[in-house]
Amino acid sequence: MDGKATSFEQNFVTAVGLTSLPMTDQDNQLSHLSTSLNRQHTLSEAINSELEVHHGLLEELDTDLEGTQSRLGGARRRLDRVAKGVRGNGT
Repeated sequence: MDGKATSFEQNFVTAVGLTSLPMTDQDNQLSHLSTSLNRQHTLSEAINSELEVHHGLLEELDTDLEGTQSRLGGARRRLDRVAKGVRGNGT
């Protein structure tokens, strides 16, 4: 060869140079996307932990409310017996 690049070689170098720009852009975009997805993953884990805490609190509240409802039902039955006794005594 005489040291001069052929037309094919020049076109090849130009094509490789042109395709490397979009690849670099794609790499940058993928890097940004990866960072964003990692942030979303971290946030979703934090939200999941918070939901687990709230779920536990709601279960505890439900248990407490069931106990309160049971005690109120018993108090209501006792009041009904007292009221029936008062009516039975003619007042």
